[in-house]
Amino acid sequence: MGVMTVYKQSNGKNWWYKFTWNGKTVRGLRILIVDDFEVNRQVLHEQVFSWGMRDGSYSTAEEALDAIRAAQAMGDPFDLVIADYQMPEMDGATLGLMRT
Repeated sequence: MGVMTVYKQSNGKNWWYKFTWNGKTVRGLRILIVDDFEVNRQVLHEQVFSWGMRDGSYSTAEEALDAIRAAQAMGDPFDLVIADYQMPEMDGATLGLMRT
């Protein structure tokens, strides 16, 4: 279990957000994106990529479970999963309860 913290920062003219995961920068984190709509996966990919995160993207929870298991077996597990709550077959909530 982890905690993502978002800080809004400003220099008086511009503002930006700083993200941390368990107190560390998010740059380099490995994120798994699971959504049955391709456009949603693409939008999330572009966003997390711009923050310096590494991501994998899958359209079903079953594919995501396979990816999670493979990543763990390779010693490079995902740090965070962003999953659509409403997907056919298995929704994001059920995926979150699965043990790998």
